[in-house]
Amino acid sequence: MAEKSETIANLDTAVAGPSVSRMPARPFLRLSKSPATSFAALPIAAERVIVIEPKSGAVLFSKNPTVGRPIASIQKLLTALLIVERGSLKERIEVLPEDLPADAQCLPVTAGLRPGDAYSRQSLLSAMLIGSANDAASALARDHSGKVQAFVDAMNVRAKELGMHSSRFCNPGGLPHEEQFSTAEDVAVLARTVDDIPDVRAIVATQACNLIHGDGSSVRLNNTNRLLRTMPACDGMKTGFTRASGNCLVASGSLRQMRRIVIALNSTMDQIWSDARQLLTLSLGIPDRTSGASLVPD
Repeated sequence: MAEKSETIANLDTAVAGPSVSRMPARPFLRLSKSPATSFAALPIAAERVIVIEPKSGAVLFSKNPTVGRPIASIQKLLTALLIVERGSLKERIEVLPEDLPADAQCLPVTAGLRPGDAYSRQSLLSAMLIGSANDAASALARDHSGKVQAFVDAMNVRAKELGMHSSRFCNPGGLPHEEQFSTAEDVAVLARTVDDIPDVRAIVATQACNLIHGDGSSVRLNNTNRLLRTMPACDGMKTGFTRASGNCLVASGSLRQMRRIVIALNSTMDQIWSDARQLLTLSLGIPDRTSGASLVPD
């Protein structure tokens, strides 16, 4: 399949949208009346799966949706929600030494932020969602609540307000913690919520961005969601990986008047892209090139 044309954002010249009010809790996901036999036949490696129609909350397919395990960087979507609900994305914040990760496990996944440099919240939000940068997540959390732990407390309160009653978060970026977990069902609630926020929708649809440092140098951050480059219907959202979570992906997509969100958790590096592609393909009714049939659920 041909790759999409690449979209690259220069972060400090990007224009943030209007501030959003606090997103309301939405009615809990309801089961679709459509049978899920077509989905069940797919060779899906992910251990926890849910496919939803976000406007209504209808569940088109689920597999172990209430099993709680780590979700890694997927929880950056919750961090993004709190940041966007606060507003003032154009405001610049100074990076402090405490924002930089001390844990070697996350050192490969940073934006290379430098203490003393100032970045707009929009830039840090983009670095966190596009490049999965943990230093950006920490800086945003500390700026929001004064201390990262205070932000984590706010994350857990907000999750409960949204109806995510089977989740617990211990840091803003999804780094390993033995007491941290969520379910596919709760992630679907979160994904529905952020899918309604234009700023978040625009960021997670961006294939790459250039983060500009204080000295004028820049670093390119490629979106970790490979489907953005290989599946035309896909337009977001977020990847995640730790040893405990396995490979995780929330993928959104639209075709004609249909919109779907796929949550695939605890898959493998070899299978996660195939898992999400198959689920999006089937749920959106994209024609099967091998048979000419339309893969619409029965």
